Amino acid sequence: IDGVDPSLVRKKLNNYYSDKRVVALGECGLDRTRNFGERQKDIFREHLKFAIEKKLNVVIHCVKAQNEILSIVKKVNFKGKLFFHHFNGSYIEASHLVSLGHFLGVGKNVIKETKLSKYLKDIPGSNILVESDGEENLLPDIIDKVCLLKDLSREELFKNQIDNLKRAFPLIRF
Repeated sequence: IDGVDPSLVRKKLNNYYSDKRVVALGECGLDRTRNFGERQKDIFREHLKFAIEKKLNVVIHCVKAQNEILSIVKKVNFKGKLFFHHFNGSYIEASHLVSLGHFLGVGKNVIKETKLSKYLKDIPGSNILVESDGEENLLPDIIDKVCLLKDLSREELFKNQIDNLKRAFPLIRF
């Protein structure tokens, strides 16, 4: 975001929005490990306002800033769905996001013995989206681990994922 003028964000987003393949806005959000401050928050607000205007759901990048993200979402009155990319928060954070109807991205972090792998079985399958984060070679392992933790067959997981994708990103054409 260095050198980005928050007032020009909407213009740039409009250029991308003209592409018919656009089904969501993202990845955007807040990251406490990178120049965290008002500029980051201002740009995120602009992203959300654009998403409201265009009726887009949002893919969220969140690093140690969930409360700030939810606060801004509330202040701008964003009513769409949020997809928290590569989620690795606590069970309490996950439960809160799910209670608000948002989606959690489950990727390579579930393969390791992380906190997410310990509580994933307790998160509703209707709020989980499996993702590779560009590491497609890990996708079979991620899928197998989610199936194991959720006690699902691959077929059940695939059906679940298609249903979730339709709800998370209704502009996707299947």
